[in-house]
Amino acid sequence: MIRYERHASGELTAVCEVAVGVERRTFRVPLGTWPGEEPPAGGLREAPVVVLPHHDRLAVVRLAVTRAGGVEPSLVAPDGGALLRKAQQGAEVMIVTSGSGRTLNAIRALGGRPLPALPWSSRAAITELFEGCLVDVDVAVPRLAGTERAALRAAVAALHLDAVHHVVEVDPGSDRGAETNLAPDLDALGAAAAGVLAGRLAAGSRRWRAR
Repeated sequence: MIRYERHASGELTAVCEVAVGVERRTFRVPLGTWPGEEPPAGGLREAPVVVLPHHDRLAVVRLAVTRAGGVEPSLVAPDGGALLRKAQQGAEVMIVTSGSGRTLNAIRALGGRPLPALPWSSRAAITELFEGCLVDVDVAVPRLAGTERAALRAAVAALHLDAVHHVVEVDPGSDRGAETNLAPDLDALGAAAAGVLAGRLAAGSRRWRAR
């Protein structure tokens, strides 16, 4: 559960312990000025938040979330206060652009499910996105076949993603025909896979709440 500290300036800080393997790490997430009552102790309540390194694949993620989860995702600034406010407004899935490892930390600390949309065409870009990340997250890997799948699995192993995070193969719902000789757009497929996973998590949570 999250504990909140209110400062004399009126600003609020969320304090939470996150279990990472056998360790527990304490995070302090500034929320900015927060008038009125404190947010719920459950924070984001396991809401999936897709984290993009930039805006380029935003439309891909939106479409994937809507198709897989039947819900329109909300674009939110990479700010703890903005995330909590949007969750309180009922957002089932959120998308953050210009994200980083610190963004992943904040989402986990606030009780959300960070889902990085990895740019699989560049191992350096993936490393940069995870820089500063101190938590384990779900990593959506687009499900491919043959040599394309082997190349992705090699990238996962080289980056030690499966040793630190929870790697999940996801069908990105690509419309690329089997007959085409064009190489896949790995960044788009990575964004779609993260969006599909977010949509499925939201749909599953909705079914559970309806019981």
